[in-house]
Amino acid sequence: MKMELVKIRDTDGMMLLADEEGNMAAFEFLELYVRDGREYAVLLQSGDDMVTILRFQEAAPGGKERYYTVEDDAVFEELYAAFVADHGDEFDFL
Repeated sequence: MKMELVKIRDTDGMMLLADEEGNMAAFEFLELYVRDGREYAVLLQSGDDMVTILRFQEAAPGGKERYYTVEDDAVFEELYAAFVADHGDEFDFL
């Protein structure tokens, strides 16, 4: 499932993102990884205990930052493994 989220604003260290239907959710930014020239953000949704990994696309001048679901399972797994290796002492991973 492809989903596009648009950054609305930063508030108290939280990013407020909205989907194409206008549903909003707050995320804490945890880490940024670069793979094959693309940037991926690891986020933690407010009230959730699972990380979300989204592909980041920088905003055009005057535009909004955009985040997309990672559709390639191998890319997602590689990024998740890197995050676990880098932050295993900070989070409980199952």
